[in-house]
Amino acid sequence: EKIWKVLDSWLFYNTSLNLARDRLAKELTSYPLISGFANLLSALLSSYPGFNSISDISGQSITGNVFNSSIVSLYIEFLIKDVFPSIEYSDVDSVISEGEKKNLQIIVLRLISKLLQSFDPQFIEIFQAAGLKEIDKAVSFNISGGIVGFLQSHPGSATLKSLYQNSVYEAIFRIGNVGVDNLNQFVSNSIELELLLEALSVVELILQRDTFYVNDLVPVLRLK
Repeated sequence: EKIWKVLDSWLFYNTSLNLARDRLAKELTSYPLISGFANLLSALLSSYPGFNSISDISGQSITGNVFNSSIVSLYIEFLIKDVFPSIEYSDVDSVISEGEKKNLQIIVLRLISKLLQSFDPQFIEIFQAAGLKEIDKAVSFNISGGIVGFLQSHPGSATLKSLYQNSVYEAIFRIGNVGVDNLNQFVSNSIELELLLEALSVVELILQRDTFYVNDLVPVLRLK
């Protein structure tokens, strides 16, 4: 919790929420800074109570006494919507090397995978079978709004929403569109193969959650 507070204090020092994303873009301009921020966010979100299972949902805070979904969503959207699509177009010579670009893409893709997996199959099956009202009756949520509040503030929701931006999924598909000839040239355990596998894993996770997102999650997010 202390790390979240330090991170938030740094970002919002003399800065409003509306300008915070611009501040992130201004401050995180190098490979070490961006990759470090992504790894830190991944580690912090992994400690979120109830992150992996519906049976352990507590709605407890990760940024103070109240879960601040706006700030966490901003961090996630910055990495997925702002950083990830632009990595491949970075100036290789002056900003980031080719190897660093691929490493950064892998880091963000792994974060995406982790966040998507937070909506595990058991949760989705229960949600689709029971519906909002029945889940609210069956599960005790220590968060304002019950299941609706939980879904609206959950890091996985911000992730799914960000992935349905044209620039984001097009960037993922470009990584996966290597062609048979190029695929045969990949060396085992190479960074190119690792990047391809991470991209394909994300695509699979998106497809598995597509119906849930369109039919169930989007209507809940629109209730804000």
